[in-house]
Amino acid sequence: MRHPRNSYRGWLAVALVMYATTGSAADAPAALPGFDALVEAEMTAKQVPGLALAVVKDGAVIYSQAYGFRDLERRLPVTPRTLFRIGSVTKSMTAAAAGILVSQGRLDLDQPVREYLPEFRLHDLFASERLTTRDMLSHRSGLPRHDMVWFHENLPREEYVRRLRFLEPSADLRSRFQYNNLIYTASGYLIGRIAGTTWEQFVAQQLFAPLGMTSTDVSMQRFLAATDHAVGYGDDDAGKVVPIPDTSVDAIAPAGAVTSSLEDMTRYLQMYLNGGKSVDGKQILPRKVLDEMQSPATLVPVPSRFPEIGAMHYGLGLFVSTYRGHRHVYHTGAYEGFNASLAWLPDEHIGVVILTNHNLLLNLMQVITKRAFDNLLGEEVIDWRAKFGPGEPGARSRTAAGKAAAPARSAAPVVKPARPLAEYVGRYEHPAYGIVEVRASGKQSLELWFHGDRFPLLPVRVDLFETGEIADRIHPLEKVKVNFLATEQGEIGSLAMRMEANVAPAILTRLPAAGTR
Repeated sequence: MRHPRNSYRGWLAVALVMYATTGSAADAPAALPGFDALVEAEMTAKQVPGLALAVVKDGAVIYSQAYGFRDLERRLPVTPRTLFRIGSVTKSMTAAAAGILVSQGRLDLDQPVREYLPEFRLHDLFASERLTTRDMLSHRSGLPRHDMVWFHENLPREEYVRRLRFLEPSADLRSRFQYNNLIYTASGYLIGRIAGTTWEQFVAQQLFAPLGMTSTDVSMQRFLAATDHAVGYGDDDAGKVVPIPDTSVDAIAPAGAVTSSLEDMTRYLQMYLNGGKSVDGKQILPRKVLDEMQSPATLVPVPSRFPEIGAMHYGLGLFVSTYRGHRHVYHTGAYEGFNASLAWLPDEHIGVVILTNHNLLLNLMQVITKRAFDNLLGEEVIDWRAKFGPGEPGARSRTAAGKAAAPARSAAPVVKPARPLAEYVGRYEHPAYGIVEVRASGKQSLELWFHGDRFPLLPVRVDLFETGEIADRIHPLEKVKVNFLATEQGEIGSLAMRMEANVAPAILTRLPAAGTR
């Protein structure tokens, strides 16, 4: 479904829906002047189909609204019960679950993981022996992201944990913050093993049920079957809004697969603002667990661009910083068509939750959150839209990323390959990343297939190629060199390609053709 930008404002005006919450309709505008107008302006500027947000102060929901469409094609509006994918906000739930196990005396965050999972291995022997749950939950394992192991793949969770041993580290244990979804997957696997169940069952029993989060789930199949779920969207190369195909991340669920609604995520936010208690006063997270999660454990080496924002750290499943001198705790989530943000000022008991069904919108979520903070702190309002500028960091659309829309282009001058194309065709395997397949595309070109994604393979020189672009999307493996390596007999026996930017290219070994040995 596509629509021109100039029609979007009309659609948004029709779909805007306000829902009464704890605060009255008169209270919210007084506390948050111009808030509606800001949200609508941001949505229009970034072409966001739908958005749901709530603001909490002193335990009460003072503002809760749903805007726009959960489904553009069918013109279905967002409601407080619309399900969105919350991405890496899930990590706070995994850390909370680990904290609950600690409070039950079943887990020690500072004991080596191998005491609980004897089969656990990393590439580095020292890290294998000494890595703790605290190290995993604070992203200081020594491993960079290595997301191509799981991206658009869906293997059993224990298989991802097993494959960690084949992944090269880029830092020593505890020496550096390096965000890693696979390590969080392993954390969830560990939680399930200790609990004698699965991570999904444990978080449902220990978090979702006691908080009354009845719509929250960890299943892509159930998400898509739900009547009131959002469709994810992004911008194509021409800057128009298009749906993004749904892909499951169930296998790495502890890192980012939870789906939830505004109603449920508001209850989740209130727990943090209420000292770990649910809205009915039940202690869900012990105070000690809450303090550990919100305490800096690892410095995130990203300098702040603005004096109002302090140094960034990671606690356990949460980022920790300051905003205008106030402690600021938060996490964002993003995955193919969805964005979420959970943020609060713990000492002022102020929090904001935002759910959207459009691709990477980190600036939009910050603009809205910081406006609420400014208003409720009684500070002079800062124009964060002007400070951040019109673009979005890491936007998937080439237009949204600030590039001129253009047809897919060759990554390198057209050259003649060093050998007949048929000699490159085959299947190549890495013990962690899996299978890369090189196929003929007609008589004059090649394609590279990986986890279901297909790239043009463009010759550069000798046995060196480069992946081309995928129309209307930006993929991490676009514009990556693929170097075919010959055996002593002169035949192509392997290929090297950079699957992870922070380590050496991965070597994938050619598999025998069917029917050969």
